[in-house]
Amino acid sequence: MMTRQIILSSLIAWLTTLPAFADWPNTGNEKLDSVLSEAKGASHQKAYPLYQKALLIDPKCADIYTERASHYERDGQYSKALQDCEKALQLRPDNAFAYLTKARTCLQAGKYDEAISAADKASASAGRNQELDNDELRVWGAALYHLGKYKEALVPLTSGMNYVPTKRKSADALYYRALCYEKLKNNSNALIDLDSAIKSAPKRAQYYVARARILRSTGDVKGAAKDEKLARELPKETHVLFY
Repeated sequence: MMTRQIILSSLIAWLTTLPAFADWPNTGNEKLDSVLSEAKGASHQKAYPLYQKALLIDPKCADIYTERASHYERDGQYSKALQDCEKALQLRPDNAFAYLTKARTCLQAGKYDEAISAADKASASAGRNQELDNDELRVWGAALYHLGKYKEALVPLTSGMNYVPTKRKSADALYYRALCYEKLKNNSNALIDLDSAIKSAPKRAQYYVARARILRSTGDVKGAAKDEKLARELPKETHVLFY
């Protein structure tokens, strides 16, 4: 009987061989796709009326709810995001992107077991033409960290960085992996990951706070003070995990 670790490793090995899926959403309705494309790149305030317009075109299109859920998630409206995810899954139960958005939303809402379950379903639902940029693995790993499963979290966090569209998008995975290494008393690897995370996304204060904490624990008081000063001076930014 295979252990959970073996099953997870096998799943990750399969997922990382999948091709990218760049044409989503593609509903087959040119007018609807045009509205969804416009909404996807719009600000939250401009996007929501466009999704209402899309629903007038096709009220039973799962992609509309999935796309709007993604906006709600990034806007911090987690309850609305989850409602749209559930509606999308009612309309299309194999909707990998709806499961992924649900996983991301649950992670940021502190529902870690639900985040893992949704990420697992996203992986199971992803067809060979629906690669998810390994977001589901990074979400899975972050949720495991919050559940105190630091060693287990290293596997999906590491594999989740095998394919990322931008270095900035990998920064949070490096950050979470560093936190796992810190908990596992591997400060050298933690500092390597935090250095890389800061290089990829230099304006995220929490990265400097974490590095300062580790530097101080290793006796580098001067380096820690420098990072603490940088963290205080950085402008406040709205930060959504893995974006």
